[in-house]
Amino acid sequence: MLILGEKYNLSKKEFNELEYNFEKIYKINIFENNFDDLKCKVLEYVNKNPSNIIVLNFDEEISTKLFEYLKKLNYSHIEFYTYSKFLSKFFNRCHLEYYNDNFTLYEQTQSNLFNRFLKRAFDILFSIFAIILLIPVYILIFLLIKIKSPGAPAVFAHKRIGKDGKFIKVYKFRTMVPNADNILKDWLNNHPNIKEEFEKDFKLKDDPRIIPGIGETLRKLSIDELPQFFNAFLGDLSIVGPRPIVEEELPKYGKNVVKLYSVKPGITGLWQVSGRNNITYEQRVALDMKYIDSQSLLKDIKIIFKTVFVILFKNDTY
Repeated sequence: MLILGEKYNLSKKEFNELEYNFEKIYKINIFENNFDDLKCKVLEYVNKNPSNIIVLNFDEEISTKLFEYLKKLNYSHIEFYTYSKFLSKFFNRCHLEYYNDNFTLYEQTQSNLFNRFLKRAFDILFSIFAIILLIPVYILIFLLIKIKSPGAPAVFAHKRIGKDGKFIKVYKFRTMVPNADNILKDWLNNHPNIKEEFEKDFKLKDDPRIIPGIGETLRKLSIDELPQFFNAFLGDLSIVGPRPIVEEELPKYGKNVVKLYSVKPGITGLWQVSGRNNITYEQRVALDMKYIDSQSLLKDIKIIFKTVFVILFKNDTY
């Protein structure tokens, strides 16, 4: 493996993993102000080095331009990766830039072993209790979805970002029709005003993809999220935590991203009981940060009770 550039750094643990999996790893720093000069330098090392995997570790925009250029050349025997794609492929995590202020908080969160143990024990016990209690509901919802919308699994795994920026699969009951992606694409292309709404919050109030008859109810009562107790049992989620987000939402968190991923995301959280879809995205981020700063087992229990109240009596989910 050849790593060109030194814009971002791997942790010692990650680099040790690479050394274990690859016989030789070459790291070469290249610095050129002019893109054409940089391109020539990269080509020079690509041609001289026998590696069949090359990582472009420059600014992400520059790496992407280099990647597109190199893919057009006759290097079919070489796999090229931008740094973010490299992290996704070999470490199953997204690309996070570490800022000093948040990195200090990140380390403090990791060092509190007793609180982490207590939270994990609570997650396991609560999720086991919930799964056993909800078995009849799981069976009923599974059958309803298969009857109302055959042709796709009743449960699907959605790719989200978990603790430490790792990609995780979050389970949900399917509330959309099988060809939902195509329907969304056509809908947004034909309705520019709705496209703005979707790009703002990644949600649609009147979503054309919803399974008629049951999809809206499953969402309104958050029943579609009940399979996530299996995620909590397995350790990907906590019962209470920040909202699990998709990679496209990362820019909205800015430098708070590192702080966000110092903890596991949760099935429910402060955002869900503080207005949910009636608040702005900036307020969501602020609530997630507030939770991380003041989290405790007692506050988690309070949020769980508030979640039940909000779902039954004050629901604004869509």
